[in-house]
Amino acid sequence: MRIYSTLNECHLPRESHKSVTDILECVRQYAKNNPSKPWIVGVDWQPEIMPYINKSQLDAIVSSRPIILYDFSHHNAWVNSKALDIAGIDAHTFNPECGHIHRDESGEPTGVWIELPAIQLVAKHIPKGDEQDHFEAVKWIVNQPRKEKRKPSKDHLVSSFLFTVEVR
Repeated sequence: MRIYSTLNECHLPRESHKSVTDILECVRQYAKNNPSKPWIVGVDWQPEIMPYINKSQLDAIVSSRPIILYDFSHHNAWVNSKALDIAGIDAHTFNPECGHIHRDESGEPTGVWIELPAIQLVAKHIPKGDEQDHFEAVKWIVNQPRKEKRKPSKDHLVSSFLFTVEVR
């Protein structure tokens, strides 16, 4: 787990990106080690797991704090019920233009969000970080390519993280 900003603090390990069990364990450990964080925000799951995830899995870890986990591209997100409650999302919420809220057979949101317009319905409620949070985020980003032997100019994650920090 890598801490680098209030936006994406619970960094899911790349080697577990296809295992729902490993992702849930990572979130469980992060929640346990960071009980004072008002939101649990993570990144790096792969879209192939979408058929196997839902809000109840995250609710089982923490139901009293909102959780939002972005996929590696930031075009999809997985949230718990608390995040939906804070955002006022329910079965009557319409899909935003160019976004999609996955729903179960009864029309209830499953906790899986597709594309930024849908994700922003929840993400806009995440508290903004302060200057130190953003400094730590940039420091983490700058150090990642060296650790993982990647070139920053070709690293989609670096650009996603910079965009996220800049937007907040």
